[in-house]
Amino acid sequence: VKIDPAFVRGYQRLATFLILSIKDTTERGSENDDFQEPNRDNDNHDENDEDDNMSSFKGRSASADAAVLRLRRELEGTACRGGLVFDPANEALLEALQTLRDLPSDEFKLDKGKAPTDEDLSAAEGAGMRSAAHKAAGAKAFGRKDWVTAEKSYTKALACDPVSAATVPSPPMAAASVGDETVAEAAPSTAASTGSTVVPIAAGQATAVLYSNRSASKAAQEKYAAALRDADRCLALRPEWSK
Repeated sequence: VKIDPAFVRGYQRLATFLILSIKDTTERGSENDDFQEPNRDNDNHDENDEDDNMSSFKGRSASADAAVLRLRRELEGTACRGGLVFDPANEALLEALQTLRDLPSDEFKLDKGKAPTDEDLSAAEGAGMRSAAHKAAGAKAFGRKDWVTAEKSYTKALACDPVSAATVPSPPMAAASVGDETVAEAAPSTAASTGSTVVPIAAGQATAVLYSNRSASKAAQEKYAAALRDADRCLALRPEWSK
């Protein structure tokens, strides 16, 4: 990344290393109060051991907590958003960023002001189409009761379009269909247009649908705490939605 800042695969490698480091730091910090941060020059990790959820364990030492927070910040800012500046459609980086977005709010909160913002990512060319494709795959998996695949597909859909946003030149809105929901959509434009702004589509209703669907997929796997977090996120976006 330092040698060639525009080489996106370098950011993917950095993200993989950071996710593995977070897992290792979490596990070793839980076992040992005299925790020391891992040596970042040690390359003996298997990429297949990646923990997508980067789950935390209670009882970590204070030094381990600080190290995990620093690694997560680096994952978000340097690896994910740093690479997405050059390739906003890179799904490996989008999914890594989504794992951070999915953490409990008392453990980690994204820096919403860091570019590219979630609104920028949702407004990127093709973001809505990629999200819709993953959502359709999730619906098919859910229909055949393949809960694991359904959850993964809905997570990918959220990663591609995290806030249901569009880039528009002015306030007027028009009706449009997003997935299985009809919502108000802003008139299309490009980010380069004079006076254009990125705005949420109907207050993120399409995103709320994805959180609802993923919550159901997690509940079917008896992952109740994670399902509850998704349900809370859904209601935060659509408090009036009875489903």
